[in-house]
Amino acid sequence: MREIIALSLALAFVCLLSAFSLSFVYQHSKPLIERNREGELREAVEKVLPGAKVEYAPLTSGRVFEALNSSSNLIALYKGEKDGREVYAALISVKGYQGAIRMLIGFDPGASEILGVEILEHAETPGLGSRIEGESFLSQFKGKLKPKYDTITGATISSSAVIRGFVNAMRAVMGGER
Repeated sequence: MREIIALSLALAFVCLLSAFSLSFVYQHSKPLIERNREGELREAVEKVLPGAKVEYAPLTSGRVFEALNSSSNLIALYKGEKDGREVYAALISVKGYQGAIRMLIGFDPGASEILGVEILEHAETPGLGSRIEGESFLSQFKGKLKPKYDTITGATISSSAVIRGFVNAMRAVMGGER
């Protein structure tokens, strides 16, 4: 009986020590993770809005915000200025094959032009669905809206999700133009 109590106490001590250690590591790494994530977002915004001066405080109102918020799963909207024109970067989420795909779309609604698209986060199958990050797939979105976009063979669900999210968001902002 004493042996059972001693083993139980030892196990409880190990569990408490493990819980404390995990909590300590989490609390100390959380700010670093958030800084890194913010840095990655800023880099992506600079890629989709090349040469723009961007305000990194997310918008919470306005025509573009309302259009995107009602038509897509908008996470954040950033406003910038390029060549005297208002440009935007919309962070949206779409449902892919294995989970959420977070993507950033840079666009100029005044010129009805898409400036760039970046995939920030996904859980798609490595080697197949992960090809949605490739420049060969993402480059087709730059410029004016098109009537059709190409999916990726072997990753149809993932690439279709990106295309659907992109088209829905841009149609809402660009007034249904194609």
